[in-house]
Amino acid sequence: MHIRMTPGQIDEFCAGHGAAVHLAFLAQDGTRLGWEQRRAMSPHEPDDSEWESGLSAMRATVCGETVARIAGGGRIEGYKGRMPDVAEEVLLSLEVRQPVFLIGGFGGCARGIAEIIGLAERKDQAPGGWAGSERFSQYTPDDLRNGLSREDNAILADTPHIDEMVSLVWNGVQRSLEQAAAS
Repeated sequence: MHIRMTPGQIDEFCAGHGAAVHLAFLAQDGTRLGWEQRRAMSPHEPDDSEWESGLSAMRATVCGETVARIAGGGRIEGYKGRMPDVAEEVLLSLEVRQPVFLIGGFGGCARGIAEIIGLAERKDQAPGGWAGSERFSQYTPDDLRNGLSREDNAILADTPHIDEMVSLVWNGVQRSLEQAAAS
């Protein structure tokens, strides 16, 4: 996304957000760029191919630098990239066996994934239908590896209550850390 901005616009953005923001610049292939490398690049509006490859590379890089994925909401139409952002991020996490927490109470893509893998009852229509949705049919709730029971994951996939979501994710993270320490 930074390629759309001039160095001056990036400086202005950083100045407006202070210490609350740490920018990481990634090349089209997901490798890190230093500020001087980025400054030398000409800003432009990415075409569809650049969006697809760039977003996928960025998501793979982020997945490699994190230990768990918390997914909630997510658009299933009007997205940029190969598939909806939440879908691609969750899929990458599942592929590397990273703990995944599906917060489905807000609907959207996360809810659709929860329905496809059998965690949540289907709402008005069949889940999926967006690019890549069929890839989730190979997964089950056990593949989430998030320290929560199937029952807790089903609650997380359905509850609209933020306090309940936070409590479940916190408990799952704690259990995941304990399980990792024990192995």
